[in-house]
Amino acid sequence: MKLLFCEGSSLSAREALTILGRDHKIIICDPNPFSICRFTKFRTKYYRCPSVNESVSGYLARIKEIIVKEKIDVLIPVHEQALLFARHYQELSPIVHLEIPCFDSYLKLFSKIKFITFLDELKIPHPKTIFCQNHKEIRKKIYYPCYLKTDYGTASSSVWRIENESDLDSVLLSDPKNGNLYLIQEPAAGKMEIAYAAFNRGKLISFHCCQRIKEGIQGSSSGKIGVDRPIVKTHFSMIGEKLDWHGPLAIDYFYDEANDVPYYFDASPRLVEPMNAFINGVNIPQDVIALSYQNGVESIIKPTKGIKSHMLMMSLLQTAKTKGRRGDVIKDIWAAICSTGDYKDSYEELTNWKYDYVSVLPLVYVIVQLLINPQRAIRISQSTVKNYALSYDAICKIMNN
Repeated sequence: MKLLFCEGSSLSAREALTILGRDHKIIICDPNPFSICRFTKFRTKYYRCPSVNESVSGYLARIKEIIVKEKIDVLIPVHEQALLFARHYQELSPIVHLEIPCFDSYLKLFSKIKFITFLDELKIPHPKTIFCQNHKEIRKKIYYPCYLKTDYGTASSSVWRIENESDLDSVLLSDPKNGNLYLIQEPAAGKMEIAYAAFNRGKLISFHCCQRIKEGIQGSSSGKIGVDRPIVKTHFSMIGEKLDWHGPLAIDYFYDEANDVPYYFDASPRLVEPMNAFINGVNIPQDVIALSYQNGVESIIKPTKGIKSHMLMMSLLQTAKTKGRRGDVIKDIWAAICSTGDYKDSYEELTNWKYDYVSVLPLVYVIVQLLINPQRAIRISQSTVKNYALSYDAICKIMNN
C-alpha cells in the first residue's frame, strides 16, 4: 500500500515511518531534502514541496499532484497540515483516502480557546484559564506563576512559563502576534502525561496513555512510560462521541494521582509520536490506515504494559541546552550505550540500528554538532520545527480560504 506523509521532519513522522515502513511504501513530501525521514532503509520516495508557511496554495497543489502521480492509497496527516486537509476535504476525498474529522470538529480541538470552552461544555477538568485579546489585556489579567499561550500554534513555540513581570516583558517584546488571542493558565497539579487514540466516526477504537519521565528540548518528552488511566479513556470516549471524531487524536494533561483527576491543557488533532503506544502493544498508525479499508473497525482497547521508551536525540539536545558542557553530553551518550540511568530497560523511539541502521545518521549528525558546540542545540531544534509547524499567518490563510 502507498502512503503519503504530508511532512518528513517531525518526530511523529519518523516514528510512524518506523512502525509502517516494513509493511507499506512510504512517500515523503517535505521542503527539507535532508529531513529525518529521508534516512531509512525502508521503501520510501521523497518529493520536495513548498513550505506550507510560504505558500498554502502551492503546498496543497503539490500534495494533490503527488497523490495523482504516485496513485497514493492513504494520505497520512502526521502534523498540523491536517488543518489544511480538513478545510479542503471535499477536494481530496475523491482522489485519496483521508481519515480526518470535519473542519468544524477539527477546529474545536486545534484552537486552544475552543478546546478549553469545549471541555467546559462536557464538564471535563482543565487548569484555571483566562482568555485575553491582546497584550494590554494580558498585563491587566496576568498573575504569577502562570503559563501564557497563544490560541494557535505548536506548543513548543507558543507557550511560555511566566514567573514574574520581567518574564512577561521579555515574552511580549519577542511576540509580534498581537492579533492572536491568548490564554493565561495556572500550573496544574500532577505529572505530565499524554493520551493517544484513534476513532471511527465517534467510536474509540484504540487508546494508550504514557507519563513523561524525562523532559526533552522545547517541552518534548524524551522519556516515557506506559500507564493505565481509565478516567482518561472515559473522557476520550466522551470527546470522540460529541465531535463524531474520526482518525487520530492526542491530548496532553497533568495527572493528579492522589485524586485521580486529569487536567487537560493541549489537544493535538493528528497522529502524535506513536512509538511508545506501539511498544506497549497499541498500533495507532495501522489502526488509522485500517479505517480506509475496513468497514466498522472493531474497538479493541488493550491494557497498557508499562514499557519505557526514550528519544536520545531530544535528551542530548536538552542536556546541551541546559548544561552547556560537552562532558554532560558524553555522559548522556554513555548512559544510553550502557542502558543505565534513564535508559535502563528503555526502548529507543527514533533510531533503531538493528532494523533500520540508516536511521542512526541524523543522531550522529546531532552528536557531532553538540560536541563541536553545545550551544547549537536550540538552533538545531528550531530549524526542524519550522518545516512542519504552521505559522500564525498560514493558519489565518487556511481559515479564511
